[in-house]
Amino acid sequence: MNDAEDLARAIPGDGALEKYINYEQGVLQHAISVADAKATFVLTISLGLAVFYLPDVLGVSTAGGPAPARVFAVITELVLLGSGAAAFFTVLPRVSASAADSDIAWMSTGFIDSAAHFVDRCKAEISLERLQTDQLNHLYILASICRKKYKGLRLALWLIPVGLLCLVCGKLFASAAH
Repeated sequence: MNDAEDLARAIPGDGALEKYINYEQGVLQHAISVADAKATFVLTISLGLAVFYLPDVLGVSTAGGPAPARVFAVITELVLLGSGAAAFFTVLPRVSASAADSDIAWMSTGFIDSAAHFVDRCKAEISLERLQTDQLNHLYILASICRKKYKGLRLALWLIPVGLLCLVCGKLFASAAH
């Protein structure tokens, strides 16, 4: 049994489960939105720096400056582009249909048929226990998406100072040669 199946067992009770589901869904959706907003900012900064620095990289490469300066110029560009790529893949939608997510999210297979079929099926099949199970599965999927987004965001953020450090080192080597 996997984690999603363990979570999916609805527990009848005093409404605490419903409160937990509502709270956690709000927290996860907010965290995903924050990760996307931060990653969009990092994407703009890292690609902006990469584009801004590109003429220097091309100039150092064609002018035949000192080898360490050329190496650091290329590394700087690649690291900044890597940061932009990590940020891009953080923002890129990660939602896909899942067998564990039956009728909660818009990408679910339950939304493929006509609206009338969907409504009829929901009226016939959905109980409180089924709804809680679907909601818990959906929370598990959201948490997985959130973890992946923050992992990508962390990488994108750490690559920017590495790129800037390489930029400074390259500039120091270039100025020492003159």
